[in-house]
Amino acid sequence: MEDLYPDLAELADQPLPRQPSDIPAKPPEGADLRKKSDSKSASSSGFPSPSGGSPVPTPPLGIKQSDPKPSGSVETGVRLCNRSSERISAAIGYRSTSGGSWRSKGWYALGVGECAKVITSASPGETFYVYAKGANGSYWGKGYDLCVRDGEKFFIQGTDNCEARGYRTASFTKTSVASGQRNLTYSFTGGRRADPKPTVATQKGVKLCNNSREKIYAAIGYKLISSSPWRTKGWYALERGQCTTALRSASPGETFYVYAKGANGSYWGKGYDLCVRDGKEFRISGTANCESRGYRTAGFSRIKVASNSQFIRHSFTGGRLSP
Repeated sequence: MEDLYPDLAELADQPLPRQPSDIPAKPPEGADLRKKSDSKSASSSGFPSPSGGSPVPTPPLGIKQSDPKPSGSVETGVRLCNRSSERISAAIGYRSTSGGSWRSKGWYALGVGECAKVITSASPGETFYVYAKGANGSYWGKGYDLCVRDGEKFFIQGTDNCEARGYRTASFTKTSVASGQRNLTYSFTGGRRADPKPTVATQKGVKLCNNSREKIYAAIGYKLISSSPWRTKGWYALERGQCTTALRSASPGETFYVYAKGANGSYWGKGYDLCVRDGKEFRISGTANCESRGYRTAGFSRIKVASNSQFIRHSFTGGRLSP
């Protein structure tokens, strides 16, 4: 803030303002100085001169009237607040740009009742994801998987293959800036006593994640047993940044096929033809004669579980505009 009262000592050596030109430098001989002094002594425009003549104007003090915070200023950004009963470490997920990759950042150490500004700017309707872990074992977050790093501060780009990159997958909660606003305050309250996110060693099945720029509808191709026919299942509606467990079990080296279509016309999948049904959920057995059975043939992509794992995570990113 600007200092409204500068050091008056700096003004001591400055010359006083010159007197108006119609007042002579010296009063004429014989002038009644006492009368002139009396007539001016009540003036509030300055101090009487030592000789009793016209008042000397008060020296300017350099005071500047200004509002240090303009009334039209609007707070912007994202604040995280700890309204729980224990100290927490919080993290946030966000996009670098409107179409950029997802990033996660933490930890923000917050004592009980404390808040921290974690994002300096935000746009109306913008989406963020939040997560926290408590000093007493509680956690906050559910529904959207992003990467975190335990034991130290982190800044992570991307949401895929967290464990393979030395991180941990954690479930974040989705939150958004209100329409017409440019700020968001999210408070962590309550909390649960155990983080439901299993470690990679205990995860099983097939997880599908939407890392694209639009809402998608995903499908998966699989076999019940190795000798059974191929089956397809869908649709899994996934918002941007959301994941779902499509199958709860998978074997080391097992093969699956995946496909997705976007709300804006994009699609994902190529190379392996399986059947889908547009407009409604489906479970289809077999891959032959899709159209004659009232279905549609779609090109799926192949994915395979690692030889030492029972879990695979597939993310739909990018996308093409026509199959």
